[in-house]
Amino acid sequence: ERLKAKYKVDEIEVRQGESDLDEIWKMKGDFTPPGFRLKAVNKQDFRVVAKAFLSEEMELFRMNNVNIEYREKSFVTDKKTGKTTIVYDIYVYGLRLERGGTNIGFAVDGRLSYVFAWLVPITPEMLNAARCFEKEGITEDDVKRIVGEEISSGLESLKIDLNKIHPEKMKEYKNVRVEGNYLTVKEPYVVWQATGLSTRFTIDGLSGKVIKRESTFIQDFPKR
Repeated sequence: ERLKAKYKVDEIEVRQGESDLDEIWKMKGDFTPPGFRLKAVNKQDFRVVAKAFLSEEMELFRMNNVNIEYREKSFVTDKKTGKTTIVYDIYVYGLRLERGGTNIGFAVDGRLSYVFAWLVPITPEMLNAARCFEKEGITEDDVKRIVGEEISSGLESLKIDLNKIHPEKMKEYKNVRVEGNYLTVKEPYVVWQATGLSTRFTIDGLSGKVIKRESTFIQDFPKR
Protein backbone atom coordinates (compact mmCIF):
# COMPACT_ATOMS: atom_id res chain seq x y z
CA GLU A 1 0.00 0.00 0.00
CA ARG A 2 2.87 2.37 0.76
CA LEU A 3 4.22 1.87 -2.75
CA LYS A 4 0.81 2.54 -4.27
CA ALA A 5 0.59 5.77 -2.30
CA LYS A 6 3.90 7.01 -3.75
CA TYR A 7 3.95 5.58 -7.27
CA LYS A 8 1.70 4.56 -10.14
CA VAL A 9 1.72 0.78 -9.64
CA ASP A 10 0.39 -1.42 -12.44
CA GLU A 11 1.61 -4.77 -11.15
CA ILE A 12 3.50 -6.22 -8.17
CA GLU A 13 4.49 -9.87 -7.94
CA VAL A 14 6.32 -11.29 -4.91
CA ARG A 15 7.48 -14.90 -4.75
CA GLN A 16 9.97 -17.06 -2.88
CA GLY A 17 13.56 -17.22 -4.12
CA GLU A 18 16.14 -19.99 -3.77
CA SER A 19 15.60 -20.30 -0.02
CA ASP A 20 12.60 -19.86 2.27
CA LEU A 21 13.87 -16.41 3.26
CA ASP A 22 14.70 -15.10 -0.22
CA GLU A 23 12.11 -13.01 -2.03
CA ILE A 24 11.81 -12.10 -5.71
CA TRP A 25 9.98 -8.83 -6.43
CA LYS A 26 8.75 -7.85 -9.90
CA MET A 27 7.07 -4.47 -10.23
CA LYS A 28 5.68 -2.59 -13.23
CA GLY A 29 4.34 0.95 -13.37
CA ASP A 30 5.94 4.38 -12.90
CA PHE A 31 8.43 4.31 -10.03
CA THR A 32 10.15 7.57 -10.82
CA PRO A 33 10.89 8.99 -7.33
CA PRO A 34 9.15 12.15 -6.11
CA GLY A 35 11.18 15.16 -7.17
CA PHE A 36 12.32 13.47 -10.39
CA ARG A 37 9.23 14.01 -12.48
CA LEU A 38 11.40 15.02 -15.44
CA LYS A 39 12.03 11.84 -17.41
CA ALA A 40 15.53 10.46 -17.87
CA VAL A 41 17.02 11.28 -21.28
CA ASN A 42 20.70 10.27 -21.01
CA LYS A 43 22.93 7.81 -19.13
CA GLN A 44 23.62 10.16 -16.25
CA ASP A 45 19.90 10.89 -15.83
CA PHE A 46 19.11 7.18 -15.76
CA ARG A 47 21.76 6.52 -13.12
CA VAL A 48 20.66 9.45 -10.93
CA VAL A 49 16.99 8.41 -11.03
CA ALA A 50 17.80 4.72 -10.41
CA LYS A 51 20.01 5.54 -7.43
CA ALA A 52 17.36 7.93 -6.07
CA PHE A 53 14.76 5.15 -6.20
CA LEU A 54 17.10 2.66 -4.50
CA SER A 55 17.91 5.18 -1.77
CA GLU A 56 14.21 5.94 -1.32
CA GLU A 57 13.35 2.25 -0.93
CA MET A 58 16.37 0.99 1.03
CA GLU A 59 14.19 -0.21 3.90
CA LEU A 60 11.75 -1.99 1.59
CA PHE A 61 14.64 -3.85 -0.05
CA ARG A 62 16.29 -4.65 3.32
CA MET A 63 19.32 -2.52 2.54
CA ASN A 64 19.00 -0.02 5.41
CA ASN A 65 22.55 -0.49 6.70
CA VAL A 66 25.37 1.97 6.01
CA ASN A 67 27.73 -0.91 5.17
CA ILE A 68 25.45 -2.30 2.45
CA GLU A 69 25.52 -0.67 -0.97
CA TYR A 70 24.43 -1.12 -4.57
CA ARG A 71 27.10 -1.11 -7.27
CA GLU A 72 26.33 -0.92 -10.96
CA LYS A 73 27.13 -4.13 -12.81
CA SER A 74 25.85 -3.26 -16.28
CA PHE A 75 24.04 -0.56 -18.23
CA VAL A 76 22.28 -1.66 -21.43
CA THR A 77 19.94 0.13 -23.84
CA ASP A 78 18.18 -2.26 -26.20
CA LYS A 79 18.66 -0.99 -29.75
CA LYS A 80 15.37 -2.49 -30.93
CA THR A 81 13.03 -1.42 -28.13
CA GLY A 82 14.89 1.63 -26.80
CA LYS A 83 14.39 0.39 -23.24
CA THR A 84 17.24 0.76 -20.74
CA THR A 85 18.18 -1.62 -17.92
CA ILE A 86 20.68 -0.97 -15.14
CA VAL A 87 21.76 -4.03 -13.14
CA TYR A 88 23.07 -3.61 -9.60
CA ASP A 89 24.95 -6.08 -7.44
CA ILE A 90 24.83 -5.82 -3.64
CA TYR A 91 28.03 -5.28 -1.65
CA VAL A 92 28.52 -5.67 2.09
CA TYR A 93 31.68 -4.15 3.59
CA GLY A 94 33.02 -4.11 0.02
CA LEU A 95 32.22 -7.81 -0.61
CA ARG A 96 29.84 -8.79 -3.40
CA LEU A 97 26.84 -10.76 -2.23
CA GLU A 98 26.88 -14.16 -3.96
CA ARG A 99 23.26 -13.90 -5.02
CA GLY A 100 20.68 -11.17 -4.99
CA GLY A 101 20.59 -7.81 -6.70
CA THR A 102 18.29 -5.39 -8.46
CA ASN A 103 17.46 -4.54 -12.07
CA ILE A 104 16.03 -1.09 -12.77
CA GLY A 105 14.26 -0.69 -16.11
CA PHE A 106 13.36 2.49 -18.00
CA ALA A 107 10.73 2.82 -20.71
CA VAL A 108 11.44 4.61 -23.98
CA ASP A 109 9.87 7.79 -22.59
CA GLY A 110 12.31 7.79 -19.63
CA ARG A 111 9.93 6.52 -16.93
CA LEU A 112 11.39 4.17 -14.32
CA SER A 113 8.90 1.52 -15.38
CA TYR A 114 10.20 -1.81 -14.12
CA VAL A 115 11.93 -3.13 -11.00
CA PHE A 116 13.23 -6.65 -10.45
CA ALA A 117 14.65 -7.21 -6.97
CA TRP A 118 16.11 -10.43 -5.58
CA LEU A 119 16.12 -9.89 -1.83
CA VAL A 120 18.47 -12.02 0.27
CA PRO A 121 18.45 -11.71 4.08
CA ILE A 122 21.79 -10.41 5.33
CA THR A 123 22.20 -11.94 8.78
CA PRO A 124 24.29 -10.63 11.71
CA GLU A 125 26.66 -13.58 11.11
CA MET A 126 27.20 -12.51 7.51
CA LEU A 127 27.81 -8.90 8.56
CA ASN A 128 30.28 -9.99 11.22
CA ALA A 129 32.18 -12.26 8.80
CA ALA A 130 32.37 -9.45 6.22
CA ARG A 131 33.59 -7.01 8.86
CA CYS A 132 36.27 -9.48 10.05
CA PHE A 133 37.37 -10.15 6.47
CA GLU A 134 37.85 -6.43 5.91
CA LYS A 135 40.37 -6.39 8.76
CA GLU A 136 42.01 -9.82 8.75
CA GLY A 137 40.91 -11.80 5.71
CA ILE A 138 43.36 -13.61 3.44
CA THR A 139 44.62 -11.69 0.42
CA GLU A 140 44.80 -12.48 -3.29
CA ASP A 141 48.50 -13.32 -2.85
CA ASP A 142 47.55 -15.73 -0.05
CA VAL A 143 45.05 -17.39 -2.39
CA LYS A 144 47.67 -17.84 -5.12
CA ARG A 145 50.08 -19.37 -2.59
CA ILE A 146 47.43 -21.74 -1.19
CA VAL A 147 46.32 -22.93 -4.62
CA GLY A 148 49.94 -23.26 -5.76
CA GLU A 149 50.63 -25.52 -2.79
CA GLU A 150 47.51 -27.55 -3.57
CA ILE A 151 48.65 -28.05 -7.16
CA SER A 152 52.17 -29.11 -6.13
CA SER A 153 50.71 -31.51 -3.56
CA GLY A 154 48.35 -32.93 -6.17
CA LEU A 155 51.17 -33.55 -8.65
CA GLU A 156 53.29 -35.18 -5.95
CA SER A 157 50.40 -37.47 -4.97
CA LEU A 158 50.45 -38.75 -8.54
CA LYS A 159 54.10 -39.69 -7.90
CA ILE A 160 55.26 -37.21 -10.52
CA ASP A 161 58.86 -36.10 -10.14
CA LEU A 162 58.44 -32.33 -10.26
CA ASN A 163 62.13 -31.90 -11.12
CA LYS A 164 61.57 -33.73 -14.41
CA ILE A 165 58.79 -31.42 -15.55
CA HIS A 166 59.92 -28.81 -18.08
CA PRO A 167 60.01 -25.34 -16.42
CA GLU A 168 57.58 -23.89 -18.96
CA LYS A 169 55.16 -26.76 -18.42
CA MET A 170 55.50 -26.38 -14.66
CA LYS A 171 54.78 -22.68 -15.01
CA GLU A 172 51.61 -23.59 -16.92
CA TYR A 173 50.60 -26.10 -14.24
CA LYS A 174 51.14 -23.56 -11.48
CA ASN A 175 49.33 -20.74 -13.26
CA VAL A 176 46.61 -19.66 -10.82
CA ARG A 177 43.71 -17.47 -11.89
CA VAL A 178 41.99 -15.78 -8.96
CA GLU A 179 38.32 -15.28 -9.80
CA GLY A 180 37.49 -13.11 -6.79
CA ASN A 181 35.80 -13.18 -3.42
CA TYR A 182 32.20 -12.88 -2.31
CA LEU A 183 29.82 -13.12 0.62
CA THR A 184 27.59 -16.20 0.90
CA VAL A 185 24.51 -16.96 3.02
CA LYS A 186 26.13 -20.06 4.53
CA GLU A 187 29.24 -20.64 6.63
CA PRO A 188 32.05 -19.71 6.27
CA TYR A 189 30.20 -16.72 4.70
CA VAL A 190 33.27 -15.19 3.01
CA VAL A 191 35.06 -17.20 0.32
CA TRP A 192 37.60 -16.81 -2.44
CA GLN A 193 37.50 -18.77 -5.70
CA ALA A 194 40.50 -19.50 -7.89
CA THR A 195 41.35 -21.97 -10.66
CA GLY A 196 44.50 -23.89 -11.46
CA LEU A 197 45.37 -27.26 -13.06
CA SER A 198 41.77 -27.60 -14.36
CA THR A 199 40.40 -27.31 -10.83
CA ARG A 200 38.32 -24.61 -9.17
CA PHE A 201 39.18 -24.08 -5.51
CA THR A 202 36.81 -22.49 -3.01
CA ILE A 203 38.71 -21.14 -0.01
CA ASP A 204 37.56 -19.87 3.37
CA GLY A 205 38.24 -16.12 3.29
CA LEU A 206 39.28 -15.99 6.94
CA SER A 207 41.07 -19.27 7.72
CA GLY A 208 42.52 -19.99 4.27
CA LYS A 209 41.19 -23.55 4.38
CA VAL A 210 40.29 -25.13 1.04
CA ILE A 211 36.65 -26.12 1.43
CA LYS A 212 35.81 -27.30 -2.08
CA ARG A 213 37.55 -28.60 -5.20
CA GLU A 214 35.75 -29.13 -8.49
CA SER A 215 37.05 -30.04 -11.93
CA THR A 216 36.85 -27.47 -14.72
CA PHE A 217 38.24 -29.90 -17.30
CA ILE A 218 35.19 -29.77 -19.58
CA GLN A 219 35.02 -25.98 -19.33
CA ASP A 220 38.73 -25.69 -20.15
CA PHE A 221 38.58 -28.10 -23.10
CA PRO A 222 39.00 -26.16 -26.36
CA LYS A 223 35.83 -25.71 -28.43
CA ARG A 224 35.95 -27.03 -31.99
